[in-house]
Amino acid sequence: MLLMRLFFAPMLRFELRHYGFALLNTAALTLAITPSLYWLILRRMRRSEALLQQAIGAMLDALIITDAQDRVVEWNAAAERMFQYTRSEALGKTVRRLIAADPDPARPERAAGEPVPPAKDERAGALIEVMARRKDGTAIPVEISASASRWRNGRHAVRVLRDISARKSLESGLEESELQLRLATEMAGIAIWNYDFTSNQMFRTRNHDQLYGLPWQQRWDIDTFMQATHPDDRDLSGAIIQAAVAPGGPDDYAFDFRVIVPDEALRWLWAKGQVTKRDADGRGLVVRGVLLDITRRKTTEARLQRMSQLYAALSQCNQAIVRCSSEQELFPQICRDAVQFGGLKMAWIGMIDAEAGRVPPVASFGTGVDYLESIDIRLSADSPTGRGPTGICLRECRPYWCQDYQQDPATAPWHERGARYGWRSMAALPLLRKGQTVGAFVVYADVPDAFDEAAQKLLVEMAMDISFAMDRFVDERERKQAIEDLRVSDLRLRTIIETEPECVKVVGKDGALMEMNSAGLAMLEVDSIESARTHHLIDFITPGHHEAFRDLHRRVMNGESGTLEFEVIGLKGTRRWLETHAAPMRDAQGAVVSLLGITRDITERKHAENRIQYLANFDALTGLPNRNLLADHVQYAIGLTRHGNENLCVMFVDLDRFKDINDTLGHSLGDAFLIETGKRLRSVLRETDTVSRLGGDEFVLVLSDSGAQAAAHVAEKLLESISRPCRIGPYDLVVTASIGIAIFPNDGKDLETLSRSADTAMYRAKQEGRNGYRFFTAEMQNRATRHMRLTHAMHRALELDQFQLHYQPQIAIGSGNVIGVEALLRWHHPEFGDLSPAEFIPVAEYSGLILPLGEWVLRTAVRQMKSWIDRGHPPMTMAVNLSALQFRHRSLPDLVRDILAEAQLPPECLELELTESVAMHDPQGAIAIMDKLHERGIRMSIDDFGTGYSSLNYLKKFRVYKIKIDQSFIREISSHAEDRAIVSAIINMSKSLGLLTIAEGVEVSEQLAFLSEQGCNEAQGYYYSKPLPAAECGEFLERRTGDA
Repeated sequence: MLLMRLFFAPMLRFELRHYGFALLNTAALTLAITPSLYWLILRRMRRSEALLQQAIGAMLDALIITDAQDRVVEWNAAAERMFQYTRSEALGKTVRRLIAADPDPARPERAAGEPVPPAKDERAGALIEVMARRKDGTAIPVEISASASRWRNGRHAVRVLRDISARKSLESGLEESELQLRLATEMAGIAIWNYDFTSNQMFRTRNHDQLYGLPWQQRWDIDTFMQATHPDDRDLSGAIIQAAVAPGGPDDYAFDFRVIVPDEALRWLWAKGQVTKRDADGRGLVVRGVLLDITRRKTTEARLQRMSQLYAALSQCNQAIVRCSSEQELFPQICRDAVQFGGLKMAWIGMIDAEAGRVPPVASFGTGVDYLESIDIRLSADSPTGRGPTGICLRECRPYWCQDYQQDPATAPWHERGARYGWRSMAALPLLRKGQTVGAFVVYADVPDAFDEAAQKLLVEMAMDISFAMDRFVDERERKQAIEDLRVSDLRLRTIIETEPECVKVVGKDGALMEMNSAGLAMLEVDSIESARTHHLIDFITPGHHEAFRDLHRRVMNGESGTLEFEVIGLKGTRRWLETHAAPMRDAQGAVVSLLGITRDITERKHAENRIQYLANFDALTGLPNRNLLADHVQYAIGLTRHGNENLCVMFVDLDRFKDINDTLGHSLGDAFLIETGKRLRSVLRETDTVSRLGGDEFVLVLSDSGAQAAAHVAEKLLESISRPCRIGPYDLVVTASIGIAIFPNDGKDLETLSRSADTAMYRAKQEGRNGYRFFTAEMQNRATRHMRLTHAMHRALELDQFQLHYQPQIAIGSGNVIGVEALLRWHHPEFGDLSPAEFIPVAEYSGLILPLGEWVLRTAVRQMKSWIDRGHPPMTMAVNLSALQFRHRSLPDLVRDILAEAQLPPECLELELTESVAMHDPQGAIAIMDKLHERGIRMSIDDFGTGYSSLNYLKKFRVYKIKIDQSFIREISSHAEDRAIVSAIINMSKSLGLLTIAEGVEVSEQLAFLSEQGCNEAQGYYYSKPLPAAECGEFLERRTGDA
């Protein structure tokens, strides 16, 4: 009732304001007269002045009549009461002086003494509220109705004044009540309204429109209401209202609805209405009611509902985790529960593809899952799709909460899709497997700000539960795999143990056999484990290893591990060497309960070790002591010799031309011959002497207590024994030997020195014809020392430019023209002086320097020939000698080709000379090399012809164009008929083969004349010129060219 009174207070105030002449006190009858009525009565009562004064006096309102100068001519009793002036005090005075109040800036009402404009309609006076002043100075509010009229022969102003202090007090109370009502409703979010269906207008409190999020509307009707209501709620709201105002409808109704608030989220309002007036048909005409903002309540309800749904989803998630056994089974269930129970629009789970740098979805459910078919979310922040919520979540391993999907810049690439599917907020949470981020759980909601702190906690808990499940799946897989691995391992172990060739056994603390595999049973030669247990293990072990075996068992029982080699004898008598590795086996409390032994049969290894030990000291082929054992014997013998002041002899025996046996008959026959030779050597010596084989066909003999005479005697016997025919297979082999002898202590005081001295003496024996022996001498030592020094000097000779080439001209006998030169190597050493090629060439071949030296000779000679030709000499031949090692080297043809190309010398200007012995050493190989050189345009000749053993069959196959007759035949050609015959035969043979001949060493005219008579083509020697340095040879060529 109070609310209704407050609501209707403005109406009451309105009526009081506009009906000033209403009766305020129903208990007393009061006459109220308007100015127009007053004049009517006055005219009718002119006849009775007394009656007029009586009427004026009876008026409740003050009547003041003034003349044209605003002086009071009439002042009734009500005026006396109102303003406290008597009639006599008031007459003749101006109204302004009597009752005009001082102007109050805070009150805009006009003062009572202001001039009153003449009324356009004298019968209808205007009502004006002003402030007036009483005699005591107090101000009162009055309401004036004034008009102008003629009275008593003059123009007068008639004013009727009413004291409205009570009304103003009531209005002030009503205004205060209205203000309190407005403040109360606005603070409570309540608006009051009254709607008239007839006029289609609504009275409402000022906060009514604010609840709709609108400024004050000048007019509010049913259309305004429908436009402000959310489109989805218009039909329902309209139906409820129509049902209420329909005939027979309920007088009271209420409903919730949404309105669209600009720049804000949706607002929920609650409308409560009451039909207060109906027509005759029962149709509602007036409805009043209240409007309440229930957004907070709705938000709370929605949040509670979401929380309830999320709790339900979390519960379903946990149940799924319990039921599911894999990620493939769990993830779809999680997404389905998040949507069906959690009230979310859509949920999906993506797993990281590290190799592709993407996050492909693996499970999804809800509205918009078709969008996931083309989704391409990247891990890298360099990609726009990698800078979204999911990418940030995975890179930073933290949840990303997007509370306004359509406004968040991170979701910009997907705003269009989000709008289509109704996504208003989303969340992306990382999923971890064993502490590593492997995927994301992504959910979408249809309202903004869907994820408050409580919802975030629940979703984080759900993601943690999923991660826990993933860890559990891994643990379960690992557990199952471990069980399977253990099963397989156990099966494999049992299989291995049973098929293991090594013995696996378990021995108890008392030494009794508990378990043993089949391999161990076979080693002991027993048929079963039961049979083995009837014996003590110690019974199988040879007595010499009993104590060691017991000690190993004691140490293992004390917690140590150990290894032991021992010998056993099986039940069938077979002896075997075994090696066992023993370790303690412990129970659950860590106490040692048994011994685990892995035992292998090392019998073959033992035999191999013995064999290795044997081979370390004895020659594998002959069974003779080798260098190691020889060193021990010599050291021992030297020690005895020193104490006994005796002699010691070391012999170096080398078979002559043994290589020919290997090359022609094969290594098998060669090995058989070496074995026989070892036996023959052993048969000649005493038991106290030592025969050893160093390798190949070299033997070293050590004769204790033997001087030079005894050594010579033994050497002769050795030579005789070795040279006897030896039957090897189908062959009777006759082989000789060369022996070098060194005597301790004169020729050396240790094995190394004695061996070197004996080796030097052996080489002297070979140089002096083989099949003999030589004692080491000082002269041999000197030669060996010089050989060594030359070897060292030669290593630096090329660097120091100590080698030179001299050139000896070659002359055509018929014409006398120079047709070529032969390059001859010279070495001048600052210490040794000029060295003969006969001395340093063997050194070069022995030291292996012949190849780089020969290459230098070839390159220098070719360049020199090119230089002469460039200076104008006619083209001719440069003859260069090849050593055996050069000729046999496989890169010779390519080397010669490259050198000629470097110097740009035509190949026909080069002639390579090959000695007869080198060519015949390997005829087939020589033919192959000559063919390759011939293909490159390089000519070859045979040097020193007649000193070797050439085969005419091979000679005609050699790609040579010239034969050089050795100077040994030319030297005595004038006095020895045999030499003349040989030279003549060589020349004739060469002609028949189509070869040229050249004679070297021509020194006198008689030699030249004979050669000319026999038809020899060319000659060289001191008769024409000695070998000359390059410059002098150039001058010689210039002179010969000028003479021609």
